[in-house]
Amino acid sequence: MNTKSENGALKQLYVSRYQAQKRADILFKENGVLLDVYSCPNQNGFHLTKK
Repeated sequence: MNTKSENGALKQLYVSRYQAQKRADILFKENGVLLDVYSCPNQNGFHLTKK
């Protein structure tokens, strides 16, 4: 499931905080990018953001 950011870019919507954190951990291992999980203000779910 996807939602759009303010600039129109698609953002992945995760159904649980656990799933979002698991994906953030994978991306950190693959790319060294540290991401934080936050609750989506528009839908039921979570997104990732750079710290």
